[in-house]
Amino acid sequence: MKKEKNLKNISILSTGGTVASRVDYNTGAVHPAFKAVDLILVVPELLEIANISGRPLMNILSENILPNH
Repeated sequence: MKKEKNLKNISILSTGGTVASRVDYNTGAVHPAFKAVDLILVVPELLEIANISGRPLMNILSENILPNH
């Protein structure tokens, strides 16, 4: 994505939690489904107010995250 010099830079860091997951209704299992950039593209208006970038930090569901992560 092209960066605009007049906008601030914001980085979205994903951890693979519930928002970025999908359910396999056959098994009931929850799997990571999106990358950070996929979430950015869902709201393209963000690119009008800031230079947005994203990267995954980890791929752990929220119920499995512990303080040491």
